[in-house]
Amino acid sequence: MVALGIDHWMRGRFNAEETAEKVHELGGVAIMAHPFEPKGMKDRVLTKKNIDAFEILNGAFPRQNLKTLRRTAEILQMSRVSVMVGGDSHAGISYGEYVNEFLCDFSIDDILEAIRKKQVKYQAPLFPIRSWLADGAPNQLYQLRRILLYRRSRPRSEFGNNAL
Repeated sequence: MVALGIDHWMRGRFNAEETAEKVHELGGVAIMAHPFEPKGMKDRVLTKKNIDAFEILNGAFPRQNLKTLRRTAEILQMSRVSVMVGGDSHAGISYGEYVNEFLCDFSIDDILEAIRKKQVKYQAPLFPIRSWLADGAPNQLYQLRRILLYRRSRPRSEFGNNAL
């Protein structure tokens, strides 16, 4: 989850709804980043309360972009959320490919309010092959390695039916 508009760290462990609630208490907005990626919340994200926006396209997860787009109609029917995009660029190669345009004046408070009011437009490539090969693919291999090492160190029962 991405929290915008807060100026200090939140201490503790919280689920998505609790995190979003705490972000709101601090005056910020809560954006669910790439919910349909392999470790994301997937369909469960559609039932979460207090979320201000969903990231529907992401430069690091082009395969998940297609899965997310299949669910976009449901996301858009949730009248309470904005739809945004994110480059998730770790190498910098996709800077500028994923753009959110906020239909408001240029101040932090106005941008946060635009997200709350669904006054956001976006531009993004559906499948950015060049940036994904340079940035997303190596990062996904790194993330897969982290997942496998983490799961190997945990009891299988902790992961239920989704265990590798």
